[in-house]
Amino acid sequence: MTLAAAPAGALVDDGHAGAIYNGTGAAIVTGSERAAIVSEIVRKPISDAVITEEQLRGRIAQAGMPEHVVAEIKRTFVQGYFDVVTSDIERLPGRRPKSLRNVLANYPGLIGAADKHR
Repeated sequence: MTLAAAPAGALVDDGHAGAIYNGTGAAIVTGSERAAIVSEIVRKPISDAVITEEQLRGRIAQAGMPEHVVAEIKRTFVQGYFDVVTSDIERLPGRRPKSLRNVLANYPGLIGAADKHR
């Protein structure tokens, strides 16, 4: 996987001391797009779920996190702070990052792996 090769590129090449990298995929993929990709690969209907602010507040409280976390999560997601694509993964190992579709299609064990660790 290209993501695994990126740290190796930083270790073997000079000029990375103190550098901070933001490893991203090849493109911004929305929740609905991710669900559609997984649905297509597993050949089962999958959909994304958007929770209400009240549900978010309840889950944050349940996790014991402070109330201001809700506002910060909401602000950063709404403003698209996590909707970024960088060239860091491509630049470090010298290979373009694979698309989400490509990774999931070629590593089917990744789908559902999170459920096994709950």
